[in-house]
Amino acid sequence: MAKPKTVQAGNIAVTPISAKERKILTEKMNKRHKRLRRRHREIHGKIVDWVDHSFEEGSLFVSIRFTDKTDFLFAVQFHNPNRQHRFIGHKHRKS
Repeated sequence: MAKPKTVQAGNIAVTPISAKERKILTEKMNKRHKRLRRRHREIHGKIVDWVDHSFEEGSLFVSIRFTDKTDFLFAVQFHNPNRQHRFIGHKHRKS
């Protein structure tokens, strides 16, 4: 079997991945996607109508509105000194 050809991407030498490596990566991605689908079951499969966001006093607020007129809201709080952030919660409501 021939050695994969290395190509240059700027200053970086890049070697193409093998079919075996690609299969392993695909399996890992599929496993991760499956886990993420279970994370917020109440919104899985819904159709998004619009997304709104705002940033106030160091917190990012995101509202996702679905076509069945439900909202999925969450907020992330940012701490400036360390550039760290934390998830401060979510709320699912029917309006």
